[in-house]
Amino acid sequence: MASPPNTPADGVEQTGVDRGCGPSTERYHPYDQANAKRKPPRKVWHHALEKPLFTMLELTTLGTPQRRPIYQASLEAHIDSLGPDFFPVDLKELEPLKGLHAKTCKGMVVGLHHDIWEAHERLLELQRTVGAMPVLIKLIVDFFDIAERGTGKSVVRPSR
Repeated sequence: MASPPNTPADGVEQTGVDRGCGPSTERYHPYDQANAKRKPPRKVWHHALEKPLFTMLELTTLGTPQRRPIYQASLEAHIDSLGPDFFPVDLKELEPLKGLHAKTCKGMVVGLHHDIWEAHERLLELQRTVGAMPVLIKLIVDFFDIAERGTGKSVVRPSR
């Protein structure tokens, strides 16, 4: 036989606390939070993805609640602008993505955009380093020329 409504099921441990519902009162209490289903915590907003979009002044003056809709709107516009570049796509290629939730897809695009942005920053850093190499080589050669003149001895030069 099934248990009456608002009573604990068989095998559920009962505490001595009256929470306004259950077998002692036989009614449901609207503010009963102890037995309520817990929601998972909200995901933390990842601010690293905002840096390419906002200036440092905007990041410091605008709060996250003001930046969030701007960021989301620009991301959606960016995704919409990418759409025509990637079509026509064969339907067989889209088959694995069938049923994919829109937010999941947007999250994947954001992750890829962030990875590309990091790779681009690294590429620029390497280009700056390579661009500075001739200047560094000239400084090293000048240093060894000065060292030879100052000591009068031959100094072992690094090979080029």
